[in-house]
Parts: sequence; C-alpha cells; structure tokens
Amino acid sequence: PPPSSLHGSCFIGLLPQATFRGLPSRFLKLFRGRAAGPRMSLRLTWKPLATNARALASVVLLLGLSGGGLAGQEATPKIEPRADQMIRALSDFLVGLDRFQLEMTLSGMVQEGADDPPATVVDSRFLVAMERPNKLCVLAEAAADPGRGGLKVVCDGDKVYTYVASAKKYTVKDAPPQRDGIMQTAGVSMGLMGWCLDLLLTRQPYELLLIGLAEARYAGPVKLGDFECDRLELNHEQFDMQFWMDVGQRPVLRQVVVDYAPARKPPVDGQPQLTRKEVTIRFNNWQINSELPKEQFVFSPPSGATKVRSFFEKPKHPLVDRPAPEFTLNLLEGGKFDVAEHRNKHVVILEFWATWCGPCVYALPVLQKVAEAYRDQGVVLYAVNLREPRYRVSSFLEHHKLKLSVPLDTYGQVQRLYRVGNVPQTVVIGADGIVKHVQVGVSQRLEKYLTAVLEMVLSESKAARMEEPAEITNNE
Repeated sequence: PPPSSLHGSCFIGLLPQATFRGLPSRFLKLFRGRAAGPRMSLRLTWKPLATNARALASVVLLLGLSGGGLAGQEATPKIEPRADQMIRALSDFLVGLDRFQLEMTLSGMVQEGADDPPATVVDSRFLVAMERPNKLCVLAEAAADPGRGGLKVVCDGDKVYTYVASAKKYTVKDAPPQRDGIMQTAGVSMGLMGWCLDLLLTRQPYELLLIGLAEARYAGPVKLGDFECDRLELNHEQFDMQFWMDVGQRPVLRQVVVDYAPARKPPVDGQPQLTRKEVTIRFNNWQINSELPKEQFVFSPPSGATKVRSFFEKPKHPLVDRPAPEFTLNLLEGGKFDVAEHRNKHVVILEFWATWCGPCVYALPVLQKVAEAYRDQGVVLYAVNLREPRYRVSSFLEHHKLKLSVPLDTYGQVQRLYRVGNVPQTVVIGADGIVKHVQVGVSQRLEKYLTAVLEMVLSESKAARMEEPAEITNNE
C-alpha cells in the first residue's frame, strides 16, 4: 500500500501505471527499500530475474531508492587535493546559476549473477527549469508513457503547485523564499532523481556532497560523447558515485553513476545478492543563464483536475491513544531506560533513528533544542538508536556535537513494538502513559510543529489534573 505521507519515501503512484504494465503481482514481494538517499537495498526471492527486465528495473528504481540522507561512515573523509578542487568548482558553478534548464534521464542496470544477462531500462525523464530566487518547474515522466507527465511541480515565486497525473489532483502551498526549499514544500520524494535535484537547487552543494563521504579522488580526463570531461569518484561505505563534468572554468555536470557494489555487503538471511546494481543519471540539453519562457513557471490546472489539501488523508497511527508499549533498554551512556518509570512523571519523546539516516541528522539537534526548552515542564527526550554498534553511535554523537540520552535497540525488539518502518519516527507519550502523537519523517517546520504538539499534550495533562477530584481524608 502507498505510504500515508509523501515525505521520506518513494511513491509508486507518482508515475503512470503503464510503467508497471506486465509486472507479475508476485514480483512486488521481491523488494525491501530503506530510506537512505542514494542507498538501495534489494532482496530477491524469485527467479528468473531477466523475465521482465523493464518492469523489474522500474520497480528497483522507484521502490529501492528513497529520498533520505546518504548512507556512509562518520569518520573524516579522505579527499585528494585535486578532488577537493573539483567538488568546490562544481559547487561554485551550481550556486552561481541564476537560471537554467535541462533534461535529466535515469537508467538502471541490475544483474543477479555473473552468468545472467543484465536487465537495463530507461526508467524516467525529468525536465527541469529554475530561475532565482525561487521559481521552479519540474516535470517527471515515465519512459513507458512519454508526454503524459506523471508528476509536475511548479513554483511561480508565490505558490508551489504539485500535480499528480494518475490521481488527477493538485495541491497549492505557499512558496519558500529560496529555491532549495521548493521540493520539500511540494512534499514529494523522488529517490536518486530527487537527490540530484537537491544538488542542483541547494545553496550548499559542497556540504551535501560530503555527507557520508569516505574518500574522494580525481579519476582523470575522459570523453563522454561529444564532451571532454573530468571524472570525480566519491566513495561511501556501501556505494560509490562517479561524476562527469566539463573540463575547464565551467564544470557543467554531465553524468552521475551510482554503483551500489553489493559485493561489500554480507548475505541477507541467506537470500542471493545481486552482483551488480548501477544507476545512471544523465544531464542533457543544458541552457545556462539564458532567458526562459515565463509560461514555464505558470501552473494551469489540467481539465478535470481537482484541488485537494493533501494527496492522502493521513490515517491515525495504530499506537495513538493507546498505552505506550513497555520496554527496557541499555543506555549508551550506561544504565537502563525503562519507559514505564516515567508514567505520571514526564512527557516522553522517543525518537527512533540511525546514523545513516540523513533526515535524522537534521532532526536530532532540533529535537534536543525543543526538549531542552520544555525540560522544566517535565519533558524528556530519548533517542532510540536502531540496530547499530555502540562505537558508531558514540562517534556520530561526538561528530555532530549532540548530548542525547540514547537507548540502544540492538536487536530491533522495540522497533517492532513501536511499528517503526521508516526513520526518523517521533513518538510523544503523555504523562498518563498514553501515546499522544506519532510522526514519521521530518519537515522544515519541525521545531514549530513539535512545539505545538508538546503544548497540546502539556495542556491536556494540566486539564486532566485540574479535573481530578480532591482526595477526601478522614478529617474531612
């Protein structure tokens, strides 16, 4: 079933259904994606893989990739001087663009065994136009249905319009002041394509490229079609990235290849691992700092389209209004954490997270700030780490200068109790021990949103105490 929110996960309904035409229903059981940016995990339980290459690759690219943070290690990256120059030159080039237009295409290659033929498909095409400070047009199409437009995001500088063709619905939201907040405002996540869009639009591309980076090196000059390019290699813990950009003073980005190198990963529950998984993004038909048609940044609802507040009515999480599941975990700093001990004493925020999760990196400092502001009102924060060793968690907290109390869910028992499918997941438990709120994912308004939730929970607790009958003593 589709996720309740477009934040932090890929949504199959954004592209026309023809993308998946001919896909056996049992094939949908093959995949298990994780929200880790360009990271992709894939579990195979059925053969032959090459039976329906187009449908397979479409699902791999749409379901296996999600828009969280880059997976990687927290150690200081090893960056060659020439590689650092290239990263900075690319960053300066992207930040300096006043306007641009280009076409982005995505293709994926999956090969199960050395003797099996690779399955290759061109999955999707994005048409992108941007004009400072905050005008944007993104049109996403599936290769199976060119011209139909599966998803369209338009920002005219005042409003952000998001149209989903398969649903014939669109939303309208206030535009952010800068271009790098538009796609988050639109509320859509598009996997690796979305990450590449972030790279084009962010005001801090250098910092984005360094997230999770282990090593960067210059791989030499190479010819890519008609272009003379320099090649940059960025290696991460579980995948490698290669960038092709023009030689010279204007390093126009031409291609990005992500190699998921599954040979580095151990077998998963005895399931066969793919020998090759590669995704290629090509950046074609650049128009740089030239005048763009004004109509590109104007949205006109298609005939029959309906304006809605949200593409989904978000269902209430099954934990809300129920007693918080009880558990005890070891704390990173020593000692035990027992959630039941806080009943009738504190409002508890449980933040489920992992070091590889990019949105968690953003959320944890915000949660720490908000919890500290409400500490005198009985609010406590516990950041429950999922399935990671102590040394990695300690290194992460030290690197990001975070002072958090961290229960270690080493084996995932609490993850299952609290139905954590994606991270980050925030659970707010009232002083009465009842789950008041569950939020999956983050937004730019996290601080204001969490503050409003805590104000509501604390006011409910205060009202409940006022309604309690006074204790009658024998003297009375």
